Amino acid sequence: MPQRSHQAILFLCTGNYYRSRFAEILFNALAGKKGLAWRASSRGLALERGVHNVGPMAVSAIRALEALSLGAAEDAARSPLPATADDFARANRIIALQETEHRPLLQERFPSWIDKVEYWDVDDAPGALALIEREVADLAASLAILSVVEMQRCPWAAAEPNVQYHDAEWGVPVHDDRRLFEFLILEGAQAGLSWETILKKRDAYRAAFDHFDPAVVARYSEKKRLALLADPGIVRNRLKVESAVVNARAFLAVQKEFGAFDRYVWDFVGGRPRQNAWKSRTDVPARTTESDALSKDLKQRGFKFVGSTICYAFMQAVGMVNDHLVGCFRHAELSSPRNGRD
Repeated sequence: MPQRSHQAILFLCTGNYYRSRFAEILFNALAGKKGLAWRASSRGLALERGVHNVGPMAVSAIRALEALSLGAAEDAARSPLPATADDFARANRIIALQETEHRPLLQERFPSWIDKVEYWDVDDAPGALALIEREVADLAASLAILSVVEMQRCPWAAAEPNVQYHDAEWGVPVHDDRRLFEFLILEGAQAGLSWETILKKRDAYRAAFDHFDPAVVARYSEKKRLALLADPGIVRNRLKVESAVVNARAFLAVQKEFGAFDRYVWDFVGGRPRQNAWKSRTDVPARTTESDALSKDLKQRGFKFVGSTICYAFMQAVGMVNDHLVGCFRHAELSSPRNGRD
């Protein structure tokens, strides 16, 4: 089960995505101004694969954010992501924006979480944005009162988007196959670039690669691949684009053989995260015997852009190893015995 971050808030909406996305952008802007460690994300409860519904009031949300002088306003209309169990497990606070609308969806899709959700009463109407603005401001103010001294982090997490990624995702065990495929593709795309560059392009990658559904990516035509090479939101490298399609097909083959890519890849660390105790960034290796073995096996199965260094970065990202420095607040949180395969 993914480790829950005490700094994560999850805003929920239906497929009419603008409300939760508006709340996410607004909260993160206020949190940044107040120096809060908390970060928000947003997800849709009734989204279907491949359906990019931002709702009829997305334009209103963008204009409202622009009026507040928030530079991320244009991101309000990005392609939404459907909620997953991992999203709930990572969040310390879960907020559904409309109880009447969202409680039945939660009961149907995430019944074990329904009593852990806070509900706001935000209708899908013009006044919704103003209400969300007030609720988010109150939430940020309450967290500011309760905030503690800034946590010590790994040195590479000094600014956004690295901070949010470090606090909520890096080193958290991932057992969902689609997220494993996402990290496999993104780590390959990073080759020769910084991870910060990839994080900034992550939403564009999700939209371009059909939210990293390997079954869809494996069927990409030549026309689709050419379209990807023309997409300014991703790394337009022909070998990397081609490798994503090749890797999707190899990924499906692994799933067929082992039942799940998760079962296959986690066996390289015995099914549980390797708990390291590095004191300095210079202590952290670029590769290990485990990443060498994973790289060799993936290459034999036809995967591309899976050298040992890339594989170790993948292992760090999906929590197969805990490489947070011992002085980082996340090291202890991710060292729990519960942090393995459930």
